[in-house]
Amino acid sequence: MMNNYVKLPLKIKRIFFFIYNWLIGFGIDLRIFLVALRRFPTLLKDYYKIREQNAINTGKWVLHFNSPNLLDKNESGGTTSGHYFHQDLLIARKIFQRNPLRHIDVGSRIDGFVAHVAVFRTIEVLDIRPVPSSLLNML
Repeated sequence: MMNNYVKLPLKIKRIFFFIYNWLIGFGIDLRIFLVALRRFPTLLKDYYKIREQNAINTGKWVLHFNSPNLLDKNESGGTTSGHYFHQDLLIARKIFQRNPLRHIDVGSRIDGFVAHVAVFRTIEVLDIRPVPSSLLNML
């Protein structure tokens, strides 16, 4: 199998990594930049395809091209595995079915169980950790 990497002299490698590390320090990652640059044509194609479908279907959505994300096209949209995920859904469903007058939660994650329950009822949250913001239906 042929190696696609160019063999660089050690001195040039050191200079490259010195510059690379300084750019990383300022929030500039050349690897991410190159991946984003490679994916840019696909992003444009997808944008125009969505814009065309919107115009054909209803044309009522206003599409803005002001915050492109070039890095997540092939990533997962989330995970539905793990016992905590399924436990949160199971208990939220039971609370919905039983419809108690009041539900007080102690120590559950805001971005998990509390968010599930807050969709359909008011939930009082007690936690020793700081809660970053309040949700609708979260006391």
